[in-house]
Amino acid sequence: MNYFLYAPSDIINPPNYSKLKLPENTVFLYDASQTLGLIAGNQLDNPLITIDNSIVFGGTHKTLPGPANGLIMTCSKEWALKIDSNISPKYIRHTQMHQVVSLLYALFEMEIFGVEYSKRIINYAQELGLELRKREFDIPFIGNQATYTHQIFIKTSEKLMNTIYSNAFKYNITLNKKVKKLFDIHGIRLGTQEIARLKWDYSPIKEIANIIDSLKDNQKDTLTLMDQLNIPREIEFTFKTEAT
Repeated sequence: MNYFLYAPSDIINPPNYSKLKLPENTVFLYDASQTLGLIAGNQLDNPLITIDNSIVFGGTHKTLPGPANGLIMTCSKEWALKIDSNISPKYIRHTQMHQVVSLLYALFEMEIFGVEYSKRIINYAQELGLELRKREFDIPFIGNQATYTHQIFIKTSEKLMNTIYSNAFKYNITLNKKVKKLFDIHGIRLGTQEIARLKWDYSPIKEIANIIDSLKDNQKDTLTLMDQLNIPREIEFTFKTEAT
């Protein structure tokens, strides 16, 4: 099997598949774990549609708001048969039905609500990138936008990276520190898929940017800013059930 594997963990600029020229009989393998929900929500191109000989796979707990599970997808009957005959029993010997049901529920949600949810994820990420740049964070831009996915990159010094990460850990704020050339060696990665899932009655982005800004300095009152953020108890983009 000849293949080309694309597996981005940090991605703010989605690939342009029209520029991909593969040799004949070469399979395009795309680990879409980070952007699977954005593809399902029709905000990013779907390689299963644009590339004939492709297999898309990924985790289902990032921009696709499901359980920690996985999907493998292809439009090729030949590859589908090979995958089915090799995955079980060679790699998977049993199935957890509660995970299967949870994943199906998440996929049904995405079918109904995925477009609006994915739009909000990207809108929040773009707004947050702008707000952080106003607060003098070093945010790399693509044209006039900080991102076209759910992620925002912040370039930092090693000291600032460790300060932000340490303070975030202290206050139970989820973000990732990065030591990669993509961040000019040191940086912070943020994602907006979780906050976009909440049922806000206003845009929380400026307040969230202030909280992130407070992490730069050990003396700033992060807890006060967090207390001022009115976090909704209800999630959005899901099916409603009557209370019993």
